[in-house]
Amino acid sequence: MIVNACYVDTKSVLALAEPSEYQNVEGTDISKQSHVMQMARDKKPLLSSGFETAEGFYAVVDVHPMFDKKNSFLGSISMVIRPERMVTTLLKNLEIPDNYELWMMQTDGMIVYDQNPEEIGLMLFDDEIYAQYPSLVELGRKMVATPSGKGEYIFLDPQMKDSVIKTVVWDTVKLHDRQWRVVLAHRPYQN
Repeated sequence: MIVNACYVDTKSVLALAEPSEYQNVEGTDISKQSHVMQMARDKKPLLSSGFETAEGFYAVVDVHPMFDKKNSFLGSISMVIRPERMVTTLLKNLEIPDNYELWMMQTDGMIVYDQNPEEIGLMLFDDEIYAQYPSLVELGRKMVATPSGKGEYIFLDPQMKDSVIKTVVWDTVKLHDRQWRVVLAHRPYQN
């Protein structure tokens, strides 16, 4: 779930990182990262967009500003979170039937969680795997525009072999102005 925690100073330098295996990044200027620029500008809690880390996995960052007693900005504390680990932990005691699938999407179309790990980090509106399924792309645009709803699309089964019809319901979870669409898909014609 939480990969590491960091302190970023007022110059957008990653000053401290824990656990110890991440201390090699201490001293790194991260001022060009979008969530760091946003924190420097707004100085309020935020959840970053998904991004591929240097270690090769997709993550989001939950960032909180730090202030002294005089309300002077001291930098920020951040937690790097792997959404798939978070969701897997939350679902650990639930049994999702075989003909149901759970996935999550940012409102820009990035898949932040999917039961198929190969889809995590893909962009629904840009990636070629989705381009050949216009009903999915169209429904994705409806999901972006509408915080909750239901619909239907055609896409590959979990084994990524056969095209199947899926009916879905979705709702929204929010944290610090970031919204994720949580989608439960059902394959109604599977025995």
